[in-house]
Amino acid sequence: MPFVIASASGAEGSRRRTSRVRSTALRRETDGKVTPLEPLAGMSTTALRRLVFGVTIARLPLALGFLLCSYFSNGQARSTMVALCVLVEVSDVLDGYLARRLGVVTPLGAMADSTVDHVARTTEAVALVAVGVFPASLLVVMIGRDAVVATVRQLSLRRSGVGGGTRRSGKIKGIAQGFCIVTLTSYYALASQPTAAWLMLSSVVVTAAFLATAVSLVDYSVAYWRSARPLRLETHATAPGL
Repeated sequence: MPFVIASASGAEGSRRRTSRVRSTALRRETDGKVTPLEPLAGMSTTALRRLVFGVTIARLPLALGFLLCSYFSNGQARSTMVALCVLVEVSDVLDGYLARRLGVVTPLGAMADSTVDHVARTTEAVALVAVGVFPASLLVVMIGRDAVVATVRQLSLRRSGVGGGTRRSGKIKGIAQGFCIVTLTSYYALASQPTAAWLMLSSVVVTAAFLATAVSLVDYSVAYWRSARPLRLETHATAPGL
């Protein structure tokens, strides 16, 4: 019985220490003020991971709502589309911020974040193609890039045991695509009569998204080639002579 009591006491002490450490980590270093995340310091790691995952997965119903609203051409539906695509991008920023600040970054969470990003933005792009404000060529490039990168990651994992992770070009691609979707959705909702300024802005964001997606594709492919090359050289060097 004393051993059980001591074990329970030790576990409770460990939880309290973890809570204090997390609470301290959530304080700003500049002026010591408590951040808005301070109330989350007492939550368990599992609960925090579920919270972050919930923020991530929320993009899927938001994107589905975006797609459904595209079937209606009234002003309210179009305004709702703008709000939904903005919420998708906010969720994309928020889940990463929470995961880093709360110390619950995991490979599974990163993979879920990347997958949900692809599904949500592709769904939005399909809806915008259907209403005629998103170029189908960019949608094809987006889908092709995601398919190639997914294949590259799997091959890299098999060859070198490293999946590659998220690269800076991938983050830039996400920003460019998200800004493009928000801009074109706003154009669809607000610009009843296309103006030269709107057309110019649309061309700029589409071009930026296209270039960022293409550069990301090349960057991931080159990174895979570099990671796989040392493995091939090592294999050749250790092969028995004939």
